[in-house]
Amino acid sequence: WTLTVQGARAYQAARLGIEMGLFTVRQNRACPAPIPDLNNPPGLTGFTVAWTCVDTPFMESGEDRHIFQITSTAHYGVLNSPDYVERELVVVTEQ
Repeated sequence: WTLTVQGARAYQAARLGIEMGLFTVRQNRACPAPIPDLNNPPGLTGFTVAWTCVDTPFMESGEDRHIFQITSTAHYGVLNSPDYVERELVVVTEQ
């Protein structure tokens, strides 16, 4: 039961990383510089969230366009410990 709850919390922490990445991309129309891991996000004590962004530019009808892939990984605990949980989410957006 505990791991089920922690898994749901890990999913929400990973969503936080996705939302941060999407906000940054939409504001700047570019991937941000790499950020350090986000430790203990509000309401998710003990979790670590890391996210990355890949920008793939292309031309469409003479217009510069970009495809951004944002990956967010959240984990709790130490790898291979009985209470370890991890969730990874990937989102792709075009600007």
